[in-house]
Amino acid sequence: MPLVVSASRWARKLAKHTPAAGGTHGNFGPSAPYPPRTRCYARLCVRRLAKGALALAISLSGCSENAEPEGRVVDAAHGCCDAPPDAGTQDASRDIGTPDAPVDAALDGAADAREPDAADAREPDAADAVGACNTIVQAEPLEGATHIPDCTTQTYVSNPPSSGPHWGTSAAQGVYDVAVPRESLVHNLEHGAVVIWYNCSANCGDVSRAEAFISSLPLDPICPKTGPVRRVILVPDPLLDVPIAASSWGFTLRADCFDEQAFSDFFAAHYGRGPEALCFDGWNFETPTGELVLPPSCP
Repeated sequence: MPLVVSASRWARKLAKHTPAAGGTHGNFGPSAPYPPRTRCYARLCVRRLAKGALALAISLSGCSENAEPEGRVVDAAHGCCDAPPDAGTQDASRDIGTPDAPVDAALDGAADAREPDAADAREPDAADAVGACNTIVQAEPLEGATHIPDCTTQTYVSNPPSSGPHWGTSAAQGVYDVAVPRESLVHNLEHGAVVIWYNCSANCGDVSRAEAFISSLPLDPICPKTGPVRRVILVPDPLLDVPIAASSWGFTLRADCFDEQAFSDFFAAHYGRGPEALCFDGWNFETPTGELVLPPSCP
């Protein structure tokens, strides 16, 4: 310890002779002030001597007989060189190299996101139903896209239809009060349209809500300025076995009532996804008086 005291005294003595800013050389007689760099070196020397004296004192006390691993600290309360509290138990989430769980989940979801194809088609069950309307969205097996003569009939696997042989005449876009032949509407699906089908009375609340929903949809940029503004059809269908449904090419939505969020999600995922991206008005199957009229190509 005498060596420490001597070093400290020597440091204080050197500090005594270190002038303040703008001063002279202390007890060594008057002269020009120290230049700034000289004053800095002198103060640095004092600090290093004080630090060295402390390190020497610790060394002489026996705390550093053996080199301690990095991360150990000197703790006056618990003895020399104790490990810091909770060492090795730090929160792993603070490690910027380890993503948090929500990030992993988001990445997993992005990796799994894809459009279902025909291989995903299966029979829906009650567990698939979502929400108060028991909505079920289903990928359906593709049944081809061949043209058949107008006014011939075709049976489809899915209900409502979502693909398959169809007439060469498509239907005009819009809202119908009469049942339009399915074989014509499937042609609209091929062009990327979404058809909303219903099997309830014309005053059923689902129909008016579906009409309001269609009116709120954005305009379709591929539709001509003088033609239809969207590739959407709302139509009654006596063959439908649920109150309301929707279909696009290869997909169906079936529900007990109109769930706007479910239909909105269906449109966002499947609108404009047909094999052909076309928008034009086909044949208008309804007269101004509300009667069904077939195209002239029918025999």
